[in-house]
Amino acid sequence: MIKLLSVSMAVWDDGRTIPLQGGCRHAPMPPISDHELLLRIDAAARRLAISRATMYRLIQRGEVPTIRIGSAVRVPADALERWVTSQKPVASD
Repeated sequence: MIKLLSVSMAVWDDGRTIPLQGGCRHAPMPPISDHELLLRIDAAARRLAISRATMYRLIQRGEVPTIRIGSAVRVPADALERWVTSQKPVASD
């Protein structure tokens, strides 16, 4: 939770203070969690520990679903998790 100290300063519950730029009267958004609803392509690639190029190939082949919001392309986090669980593990020799 964030508490405004003044027009130019806010404080988190853990005691961290955050300067508010330009005298903004709104508290800043909390840090992004690991449980985002939609992922950018680079973030989805990082979650899979693959390159962006490989992520784009998976999307282009229709293996990983995407959502388009205007010109932005996003990967639903839950769809990415379902895709991972649907993959067959590779047997080691």
